[in-house]
Amino acid sequence: MRMRGSPNGAVRFSASKDFREAVANSGRGFAPA
Repeated sequence: MRMRGSPNGAVRFSASKDFREAVANSGRGFAPA
């Protein structure tokens, strides 16, 4: 699944746990850096 934003963001949220937290927090599927 490709994420919107800079590659750095993808690397930071590469972990499934962090990614799901980001999805829940942002509600858009990607948390702002």
